[in-house]
Amino acid sequence: MKSTTFDSPGARKSSEGMPSPNHLMLVWEALRRWWMYVIPAGLFLGILSAAFAYATFVPVFRARALLWIDTRDAYLVSPNRDRSFVNNQLGLMRSNLVLGPAVSREDISRLAEIAEAPEPIETLRHRVNINRAWSPEHFHLTATSSDPRAAATIVNAVASEYLSLVGSYESGREQRLIDLLELEREASEREVELLRDQVRQMTIDQTGRDPFAGQQMGESSFQYPLNSLHGQLTSLSVEQSVLRAQIESLEEFLETHTSSVSPDLVERVVSDDPRVRQRKEEIERKRDLLRSMRLSAVEGDQSPRYQVLEEEIRLEEELLDQLREELRGPIEGDLAEGQVRRQRQRLADLKGRYREQEIRRGALTAAFEEKLGDIKQYTGENLSLELKRAELRRAQGVLDQIAQRSFMLRTEQRAPQRVEVMEEATVPVRPVETLPVKRLGLFFAAGFGFPLLLAVGWDFRCRHVMTSNQLRAQTQLPVIGEVARLPLQAGGSRYFGHRRSRRSYRLFEESVESVRTCLLLTNAFQEAQILAIASAATREGKTTLATQLAISLARTADRPTLLIDGDLRAPNLHEIFDVSNEKGLVQVLREELRWQDAVVVNGHPRLHLLPAGKLKGSPHKLFGTPLLGAIFAELRDTYQYVVVDTPPVLAAGESLVVAKAADATLICTRRDVSRQEQVGGAYSRLSRAGANVIGCVFNEVPLSHYRYRYGGYYGEDEG
Repeated sequence: MKSTTFDSPGARKSSEGMPSPNHLMLVWEALRRWWMYVIPAGLFLGILSAAFAYATFVPVFRARALLWIDTRDAYLVSPNRDRSFVNNQLGLMRSNLVLGPAVSREDISRLAEIAEAPEPIETLRHRVNINRAWSPEHFHLTATSSDPRAAATIVNAVASEYLSLVGSYESGREQRLIDLLELEREASEREVELLRDQVRQMTIDQTGRDPFAGQQMGESSFQYPLNSLHGQLTSLSVEQSVLRAQIESLEEFLETHTSSVSPDLVERVVSDDPRVRQRKEEIERKRDLLRSMRLSAVEGDQSPRYQVLEEEIRLEEELLDQLREELRGPIEGDLAEGQVRRQRQRLADLKGRYREQEIRRGALTAAFEEKLGDIKQYTGENLSLELKRAELRRAQGVLDQIAQRSFMLRTEQRAPQRVEVMEEATVPVRPVETLPVKRLGLFFAAGFGFPLLLAVGWDFRCRHVMTSNQLRAQTQLPVIGEVARLPLQAGGSRYFGHRRSRRSYRLFEESVESVRTCLLLTNAFQEAQILAIASAATREGKTTLATQLAISLARTADRPTLLIDGDLRAPNLHEIFDVSNEKGLVQVLREELRWQDAVVVNGHPRLHLLPAGKLKGSPHKLFGTPLLGAIFAELRDTYQYVVVDTPPVLAAGESLVVAKAADATLICTRRDVSRQEQVGGAYSRLSRAGANVIGCVFNEVPLSHYRYRYGGYYGEDEG
């Protein structure tokens, strides 16, 4: 009579572990189940958290200075836009070269937040920032502090130290370039003097007079045919003079200056090393463990384990310092090498430009000499004097341009710097935030969400069955049907009214009848007579389901239906039907009386009841005999259907004996009460015991959900 048990992979999976539900569904179901607790508690904790956030809020003031950074190259000998200069200055303002002297100032060192900091420079670096203003050349240097005067003091001190550093560096570079240009000017003067002597001698030989006696050499009416080539040679000479000065200046800088790397940059690169990050994470993990141990241990920080862990942290910090020190040298060397490499690349570029100009000058000189030879063939030696005079004028032009460039550099030395403080920082009057809206919102959200988080965590831990689809997915068993929630006041509720209460109760009855119909049409139940109603745990509605299902079967059966209270430890059916529990299944299994004498007929002529009876001792001995099978065999001949209310499967092992002896077993689950893991465990035990589990029933579905899912169908007399 028994069919084969379900042993599908899905069934095994349900007993071993349940798949996690959708997270959003889990949150929604937790809110639905616990909203009457979550919302009031969330509002209370949210308001309390926001009040704490406001009470501990410390206003922060931001002071701001306006800086102007010129993006043009400082040297007029090669004016262009230098975008990298701005980026270098922004990094320089927050480097140790500026912040170190700023921290050493008396007005900064006296500030409490700097004096009490373990690393004053790092503290100052975190408070100082620089942002672009309304144009690419204007920037805001800002600093934040809880003291408005301290914020203004920090900004002005950093700006002052930065300007001092930039001024001294730029002045040294300009002076060196001026000195080199002066050397070029002296060489050009010597060339001009040599040409003047040659022109003087040639003029005396031809005319007998000194052309420079008493006055400067006048302009000749002679139209010089090589003016274009002479002009190009003059410009090239000036450009080559400037390039030679820049090349010599850069070569001297590379020879006499060691490349210095910002300590801030070195520390950032060291901190980004994977080995340093891994060791820091390990130290933080041990510190968290140390804090939790201090709070949980009875002996506190005097615990031996606490002291051992504290010593481990100290050793880890020493190893971290050693690792940072080992990495700092090679990293600083690599960064310095990179800077030197860039400077050498710039030097190579300058030399490449100089060589290009040398080649160009050689080509122009060759062209000049060729045209000069052609002219001499047609004009004779008289042209030599005019050509020498033209060469003198060219050399004089080169000298004048070099002198002019040198003069412009000297002028720039006295000009304003490329970086200028246009507006010093003043003491801010208002804090950055008068009312910390974001902070209050964050704390309120955290407080409000904490109860919901607890509810979600509890539901996630319990894994309650929430829908019939979820139940079907967990057990891989067919869901025979859903039973609506039994109305609390079926006889007439004051709030809903009599008519609506009758509809609700009728909907509940229809859901039971639907389960009965589906059960009778199930192939596995076609030849079954004895049906065991089981559940994984208590409070899942199996007694109500057994009662209502037995009543429904009795209405349609040709022969009587018997309802047996098989939960000997906690019997309940005698109270529902208001009968005595003195005689029942216990006495029948003890063979103190026949089952015919223990059966009670009350109310419905086709529904008989076999109470549990008074239990003395353990029920396992009663169910351990083959008498139960013999009784069930006799009941099959007398009753068309026998419904047995069994004890919970996980709590009482005798339920497995009853389920195995029955023809079919239904697992009753209750919405929001049954746990997925427990349902899977109950099904697994029943299957291993040999019970014929034909499906599940999903109980306690809200009336509104049931009506929405299946609809409501009433006659006029019931409406």
